[in-house]
Amino acid sequence: MNPSITLMTITPQVADQWLTLNTNNRPARKSHVARLAEAMERGEFRLTGDPVRWAGEVGASVLVDGQHRLMAVVRSGMTVQSFVMTNVPEETAMVIDTAQVQRTLADLLEERGETRTKTLASIINSAMQLERGEYYTGWTPSRPQALAWFDANPEVRESVGYGTRVREALKYLQGQAGALHYVFSRVDSDDANEFWNRLTTGTGLEAGNPILVLRQKIEKSAAVNREVMKPKYRAAITIKAWNYWRAGDSISMLKWKPGGVGREAFPDWRVGAEGEVA
Repeated sequence: MNPSITLMTITPQVADQWLTLNTNNRPARKSHVARLAEAMERGEFRLTGDPVRWAGEVGASVLVDGQHRLMAVVRSGMTVQSFVMTNVPEETAMVIDTAQVQRTLADLLEERGETRTKTLASIINSAMQLERGEYYTGWTPSRPQALAWFDANPEVRESVGYGTRVREALKYLQGQAGALHYVFSRVDSDDANEFWNRLTTGTGLEAGNPILVLRQKIEKSAAVNREVMKPKYRAAITIKAWNYWRAGDSISMLKWKPGGVGREAFPDWRVGAEGEVA
């Protein structure tokens, strides 16, 4: 039979029943379902030409496409109108899926059951860049590369909390802080935890402590410029503070010179403090 299309009213009860026939779709993106449900609750969901698609007759065949909208109807408890197409070849599902916006790393992590996936994805990408010496060079790992790295380094989950807490305490990007916590922990996990806890709280820091100097520099930059310092510069002085602190050095200033006379290479967190104290 040839495909046909009809305008139908879809209630939460109908959507829930239809979803039992959702046997050939890829895992749903929970974040997308949430956005659609919120739009429905606000009365902002609009009828579009994109139909819910069935392999055969409605409710008596395989649901080919439309799972996100149907899940959103169930979640929101709202009734919506949608075009519904019947007699669509099942293999069309793969074409439809690849034509949609590609899933982000955060989406893929969410499908695996991870939490705080945007922050986790940012940490994974930044940690991989740091390890490869590609930080802020424009290189970004592919999603398969990032997932393979995550599978080999699941302990990176612990860095999400550190990134979140320092973001709340200072103007510091969560993903960057979490990635630096992670690479520091590969050197010494106890030292990494203490470094980031002290930077976050500011407690137990005496004059000359590199963590205190770093904290004050970040706070001053935010107060004077009303914005955070450039991310790569902040990462560099954080690594230098880490190296000085682990070496037991007392300092009065922190700086990094990426260009011009006296240009410095991006610092390495795996060694002791390098260069002279500014």
